[in-house]
Amino acid sequence: CARISLEPDIARLAAELISEEQRAELLDIIKRFEKEATEDRYTTTVDWEFHRFLARVSGNAIYIMVMEMIGKAMETRMWELILSRTIATKKYRERNNFEHLHIAQAVLDKRADDAYAFMKEHMEQLYMRYWS
Repeated sequence: CARISLEPDIARLAAELISEEQRAELLDIIKRFEKEATEDRYTTTVDWEFHRFLARVSGNAIYIMVMEMIGKAMETRMWELILSRTIATKKYRERNNFEHLHIAQAVLDKRADDAYAFMKEHMEQLYMRYWS
């Protein structure tokens, strides 16, 4: 999975480069994750906004382009089916939210190595949830 290779580096760069303005944007994304959790629901909108946001903050045009392409690929009906059986279930939704919040906090705290490690674990867990 390409995401396992790319996204930890994206998270590390985001933690190193995030600006004060971008911190406010990330805090808003976190609030929306928490709102979804409170409402016991999951949408791909906030999830993908988070991943694309980190790519933007990295400042790497290739990462931004790749994440946009992955996001487009995941808008297909096949992905909707996969999501409905994995992340959209309560068990996986809670784990997914927990992982996102840990990554976000590491980025906000500028803990680049933790952001890398947490994103790597998140990607590995997603792979296991999708394909196991």
